[in-house]
Amino acid sequence: MIAHLPTLTASCNSAQRAPMQVQLSFPDVLLVGLPYGAESTLAEGSGLRRAAVVAFDTETPGLEERLAPFLPSIPILRAHWLAIGPAASASGGSSNPPSAKNQLVPTHIKHLRTTAPQDVKGAKHKRTEEIREAKARRRAGPGSSQAIGGNRALVHGDKGRGKGEAKEGGGVGTSARALKDKAAPSDRPKSKRRREKDKDKADPCPRRTLEKVILRTGAPIPESAE
Repeated sequence: MIAHLPTLTASCNSAQRAPMQVQLSFPDVLLVGLPYGAESTLAEGSGLRRAAVVAFDTETPGLEERLAPFLPSIPILRAHWLAIGPAASASGGSSNPPSAKNQLVPTHIKHLRTTAPQDVKGAKHKRTEEIREAKARRRAGPGSSQAIGGNRALVHGDKGRGKGEAKEGGGVGTSARALKDKAAPSDRPKSKRRREKDKDKADPCPRRTLEKVILRTGAPIPESAE
């Protein structure tokens, strides 16, 4: 409720010093700040329930004599950017006309802050590259990097994302299982189906194949097969 009083007081005291066609002649307005708890004291003295501000007119009887000892210590609030012209004369005459150096600077934008990039095309290209790199990292998943054939390739583990291969920069990607199989082909344990295929290749006429033929056609088993 009282935060605007200092601003109004400074504007009022500066109005008579500003260069205007019609000069205003009135005494300065004094604004006195009171200590904490002064609201209750003012309310009791004025007979009100609550009082935050009390204004006295200059014609109040006995006011000047009572405040005379305190007037020199009370600062006069003025807005220095408004009080740029010479003060009015005591006789109430007009002051000197404002010179060119005393003119106020027109309102203008001194600084502008914005979040928009200066190079919109470059910002879009940079954002596209960041999205592309993020997608490549998500596809790669957790794993290690290994250089193959002079290019950089990502090698996935068995628990990696997918069974495919991840490439960067056109390199050749190879899975970890494929590298392991090529490194030690003889140490791999053979499955039952693989062992049967190897046995069929070694025996041109296996009995198991003849039994399948007999079951289908009902022909007797030849003695040579036994």
